[in-house]
This record gives sequence, structure tokens and C-alpha cells, in this order.
Amino acid sequence: MTKIKSIMLKGIRHRHIILTMPDKLWSYFKKYRSLLKVLSDAADLLIKDILKFYKKKDALIPGIISVAQTSSRRCTFNPHLHLLVTEGGLLFPSKGTSAGWYPLTFIKPQVLSHKWQYFLLTSLKPHLPATPETRKLIDELFKLKTGFITYSKAQKIRKRDIVEYLIKYVVSPPIALRRIIKYDGRYITYTYTPRQSQTQKVETVHVFRFINLLVQHIPEKGQKMVRYYGLYARNLLKRAKIILKELAERLKNIPNIIIPKVSDIIYRSLSYRERIKKYFNKDPALCPACQVEMITEKIYCFGQRFCL
Repeated sequence: MTKIKSIMLKGIRHRHIILTMPDKLWSYFKKYRSLLKVLSDAADLLIKDILKFYKKKDALIPGIISVAQTSSRRCTFNPHLHLLVTEGGLLFPSKGTSAGWYPLTFIKPQVLSHKWQYFLLTSLKPHLPATPETRKLIDELFKLKTGFITYSKAQKIRKRDIVEYLIKYVVSPPIALRRIIKYDGRYITYTYTPRQSQTQKVETVHVFRFINLLVQHIPEKGQKMVRYYGLYARNLLKRAKIILKELAERLKNIPNIIIPKVSDIIYRSLSYRERIKKYFNKDPALCPACQVEMITEKIYCFGQRFCL
């Protein structure tokens, strides 16, 4: 969470966007986990095209943080994306053009829905098995007149930080402990609230079935669930911050110019000791008996052949 905050452009409004897909595609993502990267890449193409659609410029680059989630409220396998997107894009200076920030505060839901349908299916098609069944499914989904379900909400004041809200999908288990209301040794009873009805429901499953529901959401080794695109990509972030700061200084006294106020605040990554103190209100470096700071004598690396 601290790492994400450290790279975010300060003073720029962000929009939380949720991108889903029809349930007929879920089984492919469960079998081929590499498709989660294809999913995030398609979202990158979508947001850049949305910006081009509204601002009529080819080279505008937004900042995109993509968080993949595979769990539904019922704990079933339901792959979808949570995006944190800058409300606008940066035009980098080039021959004949100067740098500029172009805000985008409105996205028509129908435009987002239909464009997501196109970019997701177009991106998935080369990566799915080339079978008659798959081709037929893709053709059927292309013909859906309603598009795919998406949610696009402008930034609002939350009781919980937006980054913390998103990153919990990666670090938290698919189900909170408070939702488990009964376990008799063979069956587990838990609650969930469907998005459609918002009425809490109760479900009872065998313990083996419940374990299966949980383990199917464990990412494969080395799989990235958080990805960075556009201005938040490693090769552009530093340059983008410099340009935005220069723009803010140059245009702050010009009327009718909308430019983000980029702060010089840089979040520093917390050390292990600082994280424990912040989240558990306990200093792991203090002796529990005398409360004197302990001296590090040896660091043993588990799984390695050496010690320090």
C-alpha cells in the first residue's frame, strides 16, 4: 500500500473503475491464469482509447493502477478488475507541441461498457484455445448489444483510504472471518450479500467445498495482481512528475487553465519495524521484559544457505 501511495501523482483526482465480464468467460481465466495479464493489458488499451475518444488527441497518457480480483462476494471464481485512473492525461512535449494536461471528469457509462466489450474480446481472442466452441462464444459475446457491465465512480471522500480499499483485494483472504457464522466440524455456514439484491444471504457448504472455494483464489508463483500503466509505468513516472510540476508552476496564474497541483510530498517506504508499530502499536525491536531496544546479533535467511 505504501509503495502505491509513493508513486501516485499528488493533487490529481483519480477515478475508481470496475471492469467485469460475462460468466461464460470465467472458466478460461480459472484454467489459464496468465489471462489475468491479458485482462489488465486490455484495460490499459481501454482507458487510453476513452481519453482519445473524448479529447480527440492521440498521444494523451493517463495514469493507471490495475488490481485484479478473482473472488466474488460468494467466494466463487469471478475474475474482474479494479482500476485507479487519473481523471485526465498528460501530453508529453515533442517536436512542434508543448506539454499539457487534459482533464477528463465525465465518462458516459454506455461508451465505457461497449468499448470494454470490444477491447477485452479482441485481446482475449488470440490467447484462447482455437476451437469451434471458443470461436462461437466470442462471436456471441461480440453481438451483445448491452456491452459488458462496468462501474465508473468519481473520487469521493471515503472513511477508508482509496488505495487501502483497493489493495485489500490482494492482501486479504476471499472471505472475512466475521462472515463465518458456524462450523460444526463437517459443514461451514457463512454469509454474503449479492450485488443485485443487497440482501444478506446464508450458505452452508461442506468443509472440503469451502477449502476449495478459498484455494482457487491463490495466485500462481510470481503472478502479479497489481500492475502499473501509462504515467505510473516505471519508465514514465519520474519524467511525468517533473513535467507536471513545471506545468503547475508555469500556469498557476493563468485564468481558466485547469492544471493539477502536484505536491512535492514523497511517501517513504516504511521499514518492517515502522509497519509493525503503525498497524499493531507494538515495537518489535524492544525487549518485552525491560523495554530496552535490542541489538541485532544475527539475521538468518530461511531457505538460503547463508546467514548474516
